[in-house]
Amino acid sequence: MRMKWLILIGILLGNFAAKAFECQDTAEGFYSYQESILVSAQRNLSAKEFKREIEQPLHCLLQSFKNEGGLARYVAGACLRRLFGGPEIQGFHRGKNYELVLKKLIAEQIRQKDLFKNSELSIYTVVEWEEYQPFCQGIVAESDCFELLPNSEQVQAQSELLGASSILILRSAYRQFSGETKSKVEETILKLRREIPKKDFLKRKVIEEIYQEMQQSLLLKKS
Repeated sequence: MRMKWLILIGILLGNFAAKAFECQDTAEGFYSYQESILVSAQRNLSAKEFKREIEQPLHCLLQSFKNEGGLARYVAGACLRRLFGGPEIQGFHRGKNYELVLKKLIAEQIRQKDLFKNSELSIYTVVEWEEYQPFCQGIVAESDCFELLPNSEQVQAQSELLGASSILILRSAYRQFSGETKSKVEETILKLRREIPKKDFLKRKVIEEIYQEMQQSLLLKKS
């Protein structure tokens, strides 16, 4: 009987937690998620505790950025860019709390086994790449689209998370483009592989995984 009650209580608590964190799709909701993540970063939490505590608010921001449109997508994206190391702009100051979040999010992404499919970074990048698609598929030529892509100088200047996202955008372009434009994207990727310093652990992880993927693709073509 005691075990049955414990199971029932567990189910009720689980249902309550799910209802308590039903994602909001308003600007106020997005800012509250951002603030929740900032507060968590200031607490003395282990990596596992931090991941668990920010999982829902970060998920809500990413899902809104991915699925919403218009103002909702814009605000969710703005919150994510700030958390991911976006630069200061008018009305936004990068305080110590933002730097703490960025450091912990970078560490979490480095621990990911599959950055290209099952990570917060990959979800964010998929949406960013979608912004290029109207221009890169039909409106302008591939060669013109290349000029819109992140270049090596921009990637180097970006934070680890946003820079890693830009590298993944280059990966998407490399996989989509052909001919001379594909070769130009490849040159940019190889240039970044030569120039990204070892201290930028996340950028290096992403560029090395892309390089290995490219090498494997070449081997398959030769076989």
